[in-house]
Amino acid sequence: MSRDNPLWGAPRIHGELLKLGIALGESSVSKYMVHHRNPPSQTWRTFLDNHVKTIVSADFFTVPTIRF
Repeated sequence: MSRDNPLWGAPRIHGELLKLGIALGESSVSKYMVHHRNPPSQTWRTFLDNHVKTIVSADFFTVPTIRF
């Protein structure tokens, strides 16, 4: 059930199993759930390479006002 519905947590699956008449503890459900790995996020170097044009133009732009 956790493979077919990766967004469901242990409480939701536990509730669904109770509706089907299967008496099981929530801790047992969480123990046997399939843990999905998230894809690795990008590194800071990749982020900076992708956004260098907008970061540089935004960081050095200042607007002097009356109150500074």
